[in-house]
Amino acid sequence: MESSWQTALLAASALGVPGATLMVVGIVVVALSRRRLAACTAVTTGFVTDYRFTSGDNEGIAPVLAYQVNGCRYEVVRRFRRVSSVKVIAPWLPSGEVKLWVTPDDVLHVKYKGSGIMHYDRPARQLWPLGSPMPVYYNPDKPWQAYAQVKRSGSKGTAMILIILGAVMLCVLAPMTSLLFLR
Repeated sequence: MESSWQTALLAASALGVPGATLMVVGIVVVALSRRRLAACTAVTTGFVTDYRFTSGDNEGIAPVLAYQVNGCRYEVVRRFRRVSSVKVIAPWLPSGEVKLWVTPDDVLHVKYKGSGIMHYDRPARQLWPLGSPMPVYYNPDKPWQAYAQVKRSGSKGTAMILIILGAVMLCVLAPMTSLLFLR
């Protein structure tokens, strides 16, 4: 009987310890992100100097802004709450043509036709012309920590996934696993 309890405890620990670890990491990421966000209290004007491409599920493009603080030049990439990419079947669009727009809720929408090489240059230059101004919120003590146009934490979604996954592992899967071994 004692060995079944030890086996059940070991099985619960196999999921419980990683679950607790994921929760702690998620909480630390949220805390650090909030601290960084709260520290960016100074505002200056940045100017679009380039564009940075993103790939994967959130394929899109974002403007790179240059700004100056105390005579030093810094750069920051504009972040969005999320990126919504849609492939469309539109005979009037040439293959590879891209349309970009940002909604008031800070979502970058990317609509494209075809596959292969996407042509982001023209729509990006129309949406954010080179040299166009944008507010930059930065940390006065660490001016390289900054947000372009909107103060937004980029790691909040990832942190919440870690916390939820950790909670499920710790509170649901670990007890269920241990119950299996107690039968």
